[in-house]
Amino acid sequence: QMCIRDSTACEGIASEEKDVCPLDPRHVRTVRDIENGVAVQLNPNAGDVATMQRRVDCYQAIAQVRANEAAVTANPDPTSATAAPTAEPAVRPSCVMDVPSSTVALSLVSGGVRVELTSETEGFSVALREQARELLPRRRASGR
Repeated sequence: QMCIRDSTACEGIASEEKDVCPLDPRHVRTVRDIENGVAVQLNPNAGDVATMQRRVDCYQAIAQVRANEAAVTANPDPTSATAAPTAEPAVRPSCVMDVPSSTVALSLVSGGVRVELTSETEGFSVALREQARELLPRRRASGR
């Protein structure tokens, strides 16, 4: 049982799911631009709000731990001048939630969970929309 330091965010989540983006493209019904970001409507298969909130909290907790470890690795001496951030992120986000400074809000809408990803920073709100389009392709409605 892997334990995230000081985090109860991942209790009850299978270990193989902890590091998986909570927004599974297979469960995405629609992706719409909203002010400062994007709204993703999930179908009921994604789980209820409580389930999704736990997945989101867990994913963010792990991301925070990873970010902290990466920061320490990148700059082991906290007293030295911090390295200038590079314009291009080293790792292309594999999850829309990996966009920096984004806020995730969940609500129940028409039987499925609506996930709103927003950022007060204009560049990041644009990135959220781009990532959502790239990572969460909408499938055209079919007669299934």
